[in-house]
Amino acid sequence: MKRLFWMGVGAAAGASGTIWAQRKVRDRIDDLGAEQVVSAAGRGARTVGRTVRAAVSEGRVGMAEREIELKGRLLGTEATLDVRRTDPAPAQHRSSSSQLHATGSGSRRRTR
Repeated sequence: MKRLFWMGVGAAAGASGTIWAQRKVRDRIDDLGAEQVVSAAGRGARTVGRTVRAAVSEGRVGMAEREIELKGRLLGTEATLDVRRTDPAPAQHRSSSSQLHATGSGSRRRTR
């Protein structure tokens, strides 16, 4: 009988805790207006955007450093270059190396 009693007490406590939590969540949702939800979502999106931009920038720096390292190996030089920016302002990225495009006449034309 004791086990049955305590099982009933536990079930009642669990059910009442669930109902209490649902009410708290509903009250909190009602307190938040649509404007606040949109504002919070906008802040989250801006944070994600900054994080993605930082990751892309870091990846480009890593690619440029690796390209310099590989070109140095290919040419037999030990020159290295630190391409990291010292100022925190983001800059428009342009490839420092020129790309080669083939023309119809068989010659190559350099473009940036």
